[in-house]
Amino acid sequence: MKKIAVFDVDGTLSDFRLGVELLKELSGLGAIRGVSKDAFQRQYDEWALAADKTAYYDSYLDGYYDSGLVGTDKSVFQEAGARIAAHAFPHFYQEVLAKLEKHQRDGRFIILISKSPEQAIAKIAELVNADAYWGWQFNFDANNKYVDQYTYPSGESDKAYIINQLATKHHLSLDDSYTYGDSAGDISMLHLVAHPTAVNPEPKLLGEALANGWDILETTKV
Repeated sequence: MKKIAVFDVDGTLSDFRLGVELLKELSGLGAIRGVSKDAFQRQYDEWALAADKTAYYDSYLDGYYDSGLVGTDKSVFQEAGARIAAHAFPHFYQEVLAKLEKHQRDGRFIILISKSPEQAIAKIAELVNADAYWGWQFNFDANNKYVDQYTYPSGESDKAYIINQLATKHHLSLDDSYTYGDSAGDISMLHLVAHPTAVNPEPKLLGEALANGWDILETTKV
């Protein structure tokens, strides 16, 4: 059975926040109803300067996925994901990318995992030749028109749960495996393996990493 190396994407593999970047590309394609490209760019700039980017996103941007994109064709989401991938490489943390590439040379099964949209994660996974990925799914109707974000049953969007599901599906071993993450949302998957690494850890994860003796990787800023 192959052993694995799992990488969170946003804040771990790259400095991108893919949920926001996907909205930016969708705006550029004219997909967000009632919001011009220039108007969204102003919001994007405000988000980039916000002290609490998560709070800004939750308050002002996430709602576009609930209403502003309804009826958009699935192909437009795929095009937006491709546009992200086209300029993603300069946003990768080179120290983390080097870890990924070494794990590939060692024959490990590479998994990318993120709660950002699946359409964006799929393109990043393709770019780095990952073996599998998991991203947040959207609902599309029978005509491939966007409906809304998928609501996962309790526990099924937990990263440790997802990794266990992928390990079963692909007949993988968690023994002597690696995970990399940057935030509190990654703690469960970091506890799952023998070799966890906290990358540029946020305060809660930093405390957990220090308490458990995990490796900590501080990267060069992109």
